[in-house]
Amino acid sequence: MKNTRKVVLASAAAMLAMSIAGQALAATPTFSDISNSTAKEKIQSLQERGFVAGYNTNEFRPEGILTIAEGTSIIAHTLELSLAAIDFSSAPVASAIFKNVKDGVWYSDAFINAHYNGVELPADLNPAAPLTREQFTAYLIQGLEKAGNFPMVKLIPQAIADEADIDPLFQGSIQRSLLYKVNSLGSDTKFEPKQAITRAEAAIMAFNAREALDARLKMELPAE
Repeated sequence: MKNTRKVVLASAAAMLAMSIAGQALAATPTFSDISNSTAKEKIQSLQERGFVAGYNTNEFRPEGILTIAEGTSIIAHTLELSLAAIDFSSAPVASAIFKNVKDGVWYSDAFINAHYNGVELPADLNPAAPLTREQFTAYLIQGLEKAGNFPMVKLIPQAIADEADIDPLFQGSIQRSLLYKVNSLGSDTKFEPKQAITRAEAAIMAFNAREALDARLKMELPAE
């Protein structure tokens, strides 16, 4: 009788755990427009961790062009950039740093957190402007290296077919993105730096950056 009771209790506990897990998954609905996207799994993973959001609860718009506001938000959230380790005499406001960024809107905090965590965003940027592949890569890598306290490395540059098109300011970040496996080159070894980046492409890069950050933070943990 006692053994039967234990089985019943164990079964009840298992059913409760499955119910709770089901509720948690149900609380994060999957975007309805990413089923055919090559970035589907990475977008879902970022969404489940609260790192990315859609235009609404159903749409991510993977092929939409990423704006500076959206890109900065993805970077700040995925890398969990914050002001926790910084002391201020008064709370910083976005408009004091970026002349075209409003205070109190959905992306304001992302710009503040990115700025104070090593992301070199132009002070005169337009939040609604599209981001290019080279810009997003540079800002993402700056945030990644700051968040993970990455050491300086001596690079053996990879050959990039359209390297002449890359802004010299972004060349180092792009090469390091290849080293960290945040980016990869196709068979034609082109990077297409001036091409506007899509939300799906940004999600793939952000996911890969988070993987690199987690691996770095794991290395930094003291041995038990």
